[in-house]
Amino acid sequence: MIIFAFMYQINIPGIYKELTDKNMISMQKVLYLGTAGASTLYIIAGIFGLVAFAACNPVTGYPLNKNKDPPVPWTFEDIFDE
Repeated sequence: MIIFAFMYQINIPGIYKELTDKNMISMQKVLYLGTAGASTLYIIAGIFGLVAFAACNPVTGYPLNKNKDPPVPWTFEDIFDE
């Protein structure tokens, strides 16, 4: 969020220039909607990342094959074996 806030500052003059009604209230609406939208997308991406990599080995970061005992990281052959 810190990086997002830092990079967001650069766009403020361009956004203000494109407003038809140039006042503080309309600018605040645009900023609130943009921040809420971007935050929502970041949260969705984080949830999907958690779901996708929840069963990963914490050391290597690779998904674990839980069909083997003990669970081992997936290999290319395990994924694409016919």
